[in-house]
Amino acid sequence: MNRRKKVNQILKKRAKKQTISQLPKQKSGYIAKADRVPSAEQGDASDSNTLHTGTRDENTNV
Repeated sequence: MNRRKKVNQILKKRAKKQTISQLPKQKSGYIAKADRVPSAEQGDASDSNTLHTGTRDENTNV
């Protein structure tokens, strides 16, 4: 009984690994922080002009 149970566990484990490896990856690969910064700056460049339209000078201390 124990031998049969152990064999079934091993076979189920192998089958589970096989099905997981065949599924498509949901997460994208790791992107280093140094690689993320330039892409974030490019996206913020167009938004930065619209954000700084206030009348207050940023260099003054209050």
